[in-house]
Amino acid sequence: GRASETKPYLEYIVSQPDNDYTDNALLKLAGMEKNAENYQKAAEYYQRLMQITENQKIKAQAMEGVMICQYKLGNYDDVITTGNALAAMPNLQQNKKNLTNYYVGKAMYQKGEYRPALVKLEACSHKERSEMGADAAYHVVLCNWKLGNLDETEESVFYISDNFSSYSYYVAMSFVTLADVYVAKDNVFQAKETLKSVIDNYPGGEPKELAQRKLAEIMNNESNNEEDAE
Repeated sequence: GRASETKPYLEYIVSQPDNDYTDNALLKLAGMEKNAENYQKAAEYYQRLMQITENQKIKAQAMEGVMICQYKLGNYDDVITTGNALAAMPNLQQNKKNLTNYYVGKAMYQKGEYRPALVKLEACSHKERSEMGADAAYHVVLCNWKLGNLDETEESVFYISDNFSSYSYYVAMSFVTLADVYVAKDNVFQAKETLKSVIDNYPGGEPKELAQRKLAEIMNNESNNEEDAE
């Protein structure tokens, strides 16, 4: 297609000393590589663009590109550094703030830094109503659970079901975590009912399988306990 026709031309431009066309060529090449899931190459183009451009809008685009590519590559420290620098840019639009909070929060979560992750992911989930917001809200549930905040975990599950009901995957996954909360609170009956409702209402895939597995574990524990009691 047209992209492949222009690619050699763009590569030629970026192989030359920096000039008036370099910014645009780097931005286009980085986008092509990112779309092709060549995240390492895309990150290199974005990184160079970030360093040479004098245009603040392009610089913000480059930083966003670096942040997303580094997340895909599992370089979570780089995600956090670049994301925090992007968040500090003047006149950053709300949707870009949400995006930054999402990636920085997810990177912190991946590193096991649940407390700071919670702050970023909550900020995103309260402002963003897309699938990204739903995923952020689900990771708020997970952060609270990992931190042992049982009541907050419960509250954050209901926040998802109230605000992201159209994203059934995240709603179902958060209800599976809610069942863990009920088990931790010794409310096994409620845990079983919650898992049954996921099994009955979710068409299939990960949430349903996870709910079936957890329900089987609870039933198994109950029958073992009954045998011990006899």
